[in-house]
Amino acid sequence: MPLHHLSDMYGHSYTVVTIAILIYDHILTFSAEVSHIWPQPLSIHTVLFFLNRYVGLVTNTGASALVFFSTNTTVEVFVVLSQFIVAGILLSRIFALYYISRIIRIGAFSLGVVLAAVISWALAGQKRNLIHGVPGCLISIPQRT
Repeated sequence: MPLHHLSDMYGHSYTVVTIAILIYDHILTFSAEVSHIWPQPLSIHTVLFFLNRYVGLVTNTGASALVFFSTNTTVEVFVVLSQFIVAGILLSRIFALYYISRIIRIGAFSLGVVLAAVISWALAGQKRNLIHGVPGCLISIPQRT
């Protein structure tokens, strides 16, 4: 068996194992979620919790499944969506720590605009050549920057 096929096999095995652990974690913590989170009134924090938990599960599982079949931008969109949800959670924590300071809001908004522009450029404007035979993340060499 050629080395790059063996490397692909190990990379796919790691993908299956990580998704299995994620699903197992969701099964283990579901009863605690039902007893502690579901009775809470609907707020931005509970919405972010549910988005992180379930959209994260769907996007990570979907992105991992797509790795087996293709490496198109759908995988990258799933990853970006998950990152936006996590960023919302972290922003709410920062706002709580700094009492929703005006300077913190302006800084966070400005940084968000810059990051959204960079992400849009990276998703739409880049071409890549994938390095086959390397397990793990999508490793590529950009054709243009």
